[in-house]
Amino acid sequence: MNFDYDLVIIGGSVAGVYAAKTAAQLKARVALVQPLLETGFLEETRFLQQEICRFQQQRFSLSPELSFYDLPVGEPYSPGILASLGIDVIIGEGQFCPKPRLAFEVKDRLLRSRAYLLAPASSPAIPNYIEGLNQAKAEQLNQQFLANFIDLKCLKNTDNLPKHLIIIGGSPQGIEIAQSVAKKGVLVTIIVNSSRLFPEEDAEAAFLIQCQLEADGIRLLTNTSVSQIKRINDKIWVQAGDKALEADQVYIATGNQPNLESLNLDRVGVETVKHDSLYQELILNKKLQTTRFSIYSCSHLSQKYRWTNMAIYEANIAIKNALFLPIYQVKSQEIPWAIFTQPQFARVGLTEAQAKERYGKDVLVFRQYEKNVTAAQLSGETTGICKVITRRNGELLGVHLVGNSASELIHTWALAMQNNLKIGAIASLPHIFPSFSEINSQTAQLWRYHQRIRPWENLLEGFFNWRRG
Repeated sequence: MNFDYDLVIIGGSVAGVYAAKTAAQLKARVALVQPLLETGFLEETRFLQQEICRFQQQRFSLSPELSFYDLPVGEPYSPGILASLGIDVIIGEGQFCPKPRLAFEVKDRLLRSRAYLLAPASSPAIPNYIEGLNQAKAEQLNQQFLANFIDLKCLKNTDNLPKHLIIIGGSPQGIEIAQSVAKKGVLVTIIVNSSRLFPEEDAEAAFLIQCQLEADGIRLLTNTSVSQIKRINDKIWVQAGDKALEADQVYIATGNQPNLESLNLDRVGVETVKHDSLYQELILNKKLQTTRFSIYSCSHLSQKYRWTNMAIYEANIAIKNALFLPIYQVKSQEIPWAIFTQPQFARVGLTEAQAKERYGKDVLVFRQYEKNVTAAQLSGETTGICKVITRRNGELLGVHLVGNSASELIHTWALAMQNNLKIGAIASLPHIFPSFSEINSQTAQLWRYHQRIRPWENLLEGFFNWRRG
């Protein structure tokens, strides 16, 4: 059987473009099928530009007049650059064709490949119970807000910012936006169905972030469902529970769903499942194969929230399995992620609840607070926590960090977990003083104290009493 390609990648997300470049470097023949406008990719790039610009301002005091579009973030992903690498870039929408052989049809052309990789962009996941809100309306609302938000020069020019912004949902991107505009004087209201922000995350860490948002003046409505959205004159009215709220702009932050509807997946044996009645999730095995084994997936197609580093990690696994032998498996619990609030929130591994459900009484929890770290005291950035979950033998199960350097400090723990190092290895490493990384050392030292001192307390006390006498 002859194939046109070794790998056909469907979608122009960051993970899709990365996968195409990586496969081309391995000398595979690759096609990348991109819709004309991949709004999800543009949004990912814009958020990246936003974070770079904000980081530059905070850490290096660079000029606030630097525009987001002055940054060359999107250039390596242009079709011309990709084509120069040997990637066959095809602009257009297509679908899978099951007969006479599996192929992907785009522009009356059948692309036959040994393997296919799904990496499309995503759209807001729209709750079906909100009257007056559909997919097109949600995308319009988000694009209208982002057009004002992203075009600002590092958020210094506040002329186009709304007076009152309502954010429906508690996705990480929505929370980051809420805090950014609240610090510029915008009245922000966040509405979530759950009893708190980030209900799937560690309660202590999420509570610190929630308290900081409220301290920033953000109004948070929990256990509240939005039932209706309507526009009256120049204002938008949101019916949230028994409250009718007026806003200048609304941002939908209920998570993301991949753009899969037009791909004809059901006809080629690829099964999906609806999650929380909000977004469509592919059924994948640990090798990132769908129920049609020659069709793989990466990006955020099996994640409620999109993490670019996770998508790239999955792309690496999927590429090796698709081009060679399907023997590599994902270990997503060992991949860190972070939410760029202030302070930041980072995590790797299990939460305390998940660990106790799996290991029961074999779980130990250690905490250290950033206010006890010298570098934090010197900088005045003392809001934060390092929470480490282990087994009694020191095996690392999960780490949760809140602090202005959390996205940097989490990598130490992630590397230790990936290499099967125990918490004692972190405790034995002399950390630089003064630095924020001390919080890692101090937390690990708590485990050492628990292991070496407590079981011998009575014996040691008796020994020193005897020797003094």
